Amino acid sequence: MLRIVAHEHSRDIDLLRMLAYALISERQGHEALAVLDRLDTLDDQPSSRLPLMLLRSHALRQAGRMAEAQSTFKRYVSLRASRAPIKQQ
Repeated sequence: MLRIVAHEHSRDIDLLRMLAYALISERQGHEALAVLDRLDTLDDQPSSRLPLMLLRSHALRQAGRMAEAQSTFKRYVSLRASRAPIKQQ
């Protein structure tokens, strides 16, 4: 159902994000990567970069592209750690 709606509303970022989640949950990594590629071009919000990177690492793993998946996940962890708030003592 989401595929049909996403086809009709191919520029709806929230809908595409839901479709990517759904495809990953259904282990459709190749399809999820295509949706994530679209999101990369449409979603220019800095706050979206990390979540999309994590989704991409999962999709790459499901697509059997393990080296890319590991590299993407390591980059995600590194960027996430650099953006973590510093606890004050």
